[in-house]
Order: sequence, then structure tokens, then C-alpha cells
Amino acid sequence: MNNHSSHVPVHSFAPICKLMAIAFLATGMLASAQAQIISVNLTPGGTAFGTTPTTLASSDLAGAPGVRTNDWNNITSASFSGASLVDSSGSTVSGLTLTVSGPNPNTRNNVGSASQNDYTVFNTVIDISSSASISLSGIPYNAYDLFFYIFPETTSTTARGGHITIGSTTYYVNGGNGANAVSMPGTDGSGYVLSTATTLLASQSTPGNYVKFTGLTGSSQTVSLVSDNFGDNTPRLKVGGFQLVAVPEPSTLAMLGMGGLGLAGMFRARLRK
Repeated sequence: MNNHSSHVPVHSFAPICKLMAIAFLATGMLASAQAQIISVNLTPGGTAFGTTPTTLASSDLAGAPGVRTNDWNNITSASFSGASLVDSSGSTVSGLTLTVSGPNPNTRNNVGSASQNDYTVFNTVIDISSSASISLSGIPYNAYDLFFYIFPETTSTTARGGHITIGSTTYYVNGGNGANAVSMPGTDGSGYVLSTATTLLASQSTPGNYVKFTGLTGSSQTVSLVSDNFGDNTPRLKVGGFQLVAVPEPSTLAMLGMGGLGLAGMFRARLRK
């Protein structure tokens, strides 16, 4: 009785292993291309309001759907200028400088004590009663989006908020009041509401807690932040943080996608042999 067992020579697996390694590398490159995010938590402390900075740990997650990430930068001064910012991989972004300036960015705790994750971003804010600005220089991405997170303050009679401008684009945002009021997001990332209003009147009927500027280019940007009077003669725009999100170039995504499809086809062909 012949006891020979059929087997595939070990060396025949070598090409398949190489293909798998290349496929994993391509997948990693694609993920890297899509995951370049610089997140800033504006968490200044100030004796005027008895506040203390509420910072995110490097492992805390925050951000709107699609850009929720860890490794947030905590800015603990109302007026700030400096570099040494990190991206969502924890790597220092060389050459990027952030400046936050007044004339009157005050600081305020919204809910007393912070918890974690998204909740922390909306807790301690820059409280703008007229105007302020954020400037970025040395932006390392060819194309990018900017997200700004606003504490959705409401009163019994009116909403509070303002408008944010980059170049020729302006978005208005407020927290609404009564039946259409929105709240701050939860620690699980739920509760983000995008405001797309381009007029003060429109924003009153479509409240939100963040705005998004898309398709930006250039190595520097200046962002204007202005509070508006929504009816109670107390202008208030409370900015909790923002995110700079790289947009992968279409040619890069197409090349990686085609490469992945080609590798998949080669892998299937090997398996059939």
C-alpha cells in the first residue's frame, strides 16, 4: 500500500507571499494617504472666568464623522503663536505654524468639568464677543479641508454664534433654540451637526455645531472669526477647536486603486494554477 501524500512544493508559495506583501504595502499607502489630519483643541485657561485647560490625551478620539481621530494638539493660551504641532500619526509636522489672536478672545468653561474625547473639545473654548483670527502657515498639503467646532450655546429665547470666513467663503453657525436646538457631541462621537448656512438668517433655521471648508489650497490661510447678534444683543462665538485634513490627490488614489486591482487579479490567477 502506497502511503504517498500529495503536497504542493513550498517554493510554489513564494510568488503568492510576495504578492500578498505588496498588496499589504499598497493598502498601507492608501490608508496613509487618507489619514493626514492635524487636530487642534483650543483649550485656554483664564482667571477671568476661573477656567483651567481641559486637554485631550493622545489616545482620546474627537472630530466629525470621517475625520474622528486621536493625537490632538492642546493649545492652552487664548493668544498663541508657535509650531511643534503633530498629525494624527503622532509625528511632528515640520514647518507648520499656528497663530491665534484677538482683539478679544476670552476663555470660558461651558460645562464645568470635561470628560473625554469629543466632549472635551467643546468644553473649554475661545469665547469671542467681537472678532478673532486664526492663521496657519507652512501647511504641508497641496489640497485640504478645514473643520471648525463651535459650542452650540442656546438661551431660552435665542441662539448664539457667529460667522467664519476663509477667503471669499463664509459660513454662519449657531446652536439654535427651542425645538430646533442642537447640543454638544457625546464622548462616542455622536451628535455632530454641520451648518452650511451662508447667511445669518439661514443659520437661524438650520443650527449646527461645526462648519467645513472644502477644496482649500495654498501653504497659508487666515481665518476670520466674528460673533453675531442673534437677537439678545449678546454676541458670542465659542470656538472649541479645528482640524486641517489633507485631501489625497485624485491621481494618487487612482494609481493606488489600479495597483490594488492588478494585484488582486494576479493573486487570483496564481491560485487557479
